[in-house]
Amino acid sequence: MQATINHTGRRKIVTKEVQLTLSEDSNECRTFDAVFSLDKSSLPSDAKIYIEAYYNNTSQRFSFGTVSNIQRPSDRRLDQIDLSGPILFRTHIVDESSHHGRLIASADRMRPEGEQDDDHASLLPVRQRNIGQQTWKIEFQTGSKPQLTINSSIPNAIGQIKK
Repeated sequence: MQATINHTGRRKIVTKEVQLTLSEDSNECRTFDAVFSLDKSSLPSDAKIYIEAYYNNTSQRFSFGTVSNIQRPSDRRLDQIDLSGPILFRTHIVDESSHHGRLIASADRMRPEGEQDDDHASLLPVRQRNIGQQTWKIEFQTGSKPQLTINSSIPNAIGQIKK
């Protein structure tokens, strides 16, 4: 039997407590949204909630208010991180009532809905974005898998490919 010692008292945020989704805005910039269903019984009501999007060595942090008053930031564009690979998220709940903030709950390596983990990922990941007059193209990034990009201006392009 494996024993785990949690000497910090930090609570783990489980996947069902934070649902993340990715989308593109009208300027074709990737954005995200988060819906919370936190178990607030063990969390101080004035603790701050932060979500950090990251890939490789780039990250972008967003403040979502407090445990008792969750407020989505109006700008949730992912415009400061490397978008050449799968975007992961961290969720932190921080008690900032003392001189230094104390991390009281966290989750790491969270994936948005519909994104697959590396163990179940396809050999050629597919994404949609506007690529001008091209129907599709394969993009190669150093250090990551090739990726099939389909023109987002084609209605139901991925559905047509699946048929």
